[in-house]
Amino acid sequence: MNYLIKGRFTPTQLELLKFFATEPTQDEVESIRRFFVEYYAEKALDVVEKAIEKKGYSMAEINSWSKEHNRTPYVAYRKYLASQ
Repeated sequence: MNYLIKGRFTPTQLELLKFFATEPTQDEVESIRRFFVEYYAEKALDVVEKAIEKKGYSMAEINSWSKEHNRTPYVAYRKYLASQ
């Protein structure tokens, strides 16, 4: 069900609204924020780990990517575009 189109709140949004209606302290809000950050970071790591497994990448290969330099040399690229 698309709650945004119907102008309704999702069950999760309603629970959060109930929580915030209690006027939580800044520490409580920070705790909730940390929870969401950790939760979604863990989900992202799971997706990455599954992709690594599926593609069969080695740790050496992944570590080598951190040393690559793939930036676009913008000055040279602008000169190239100007010459076209």
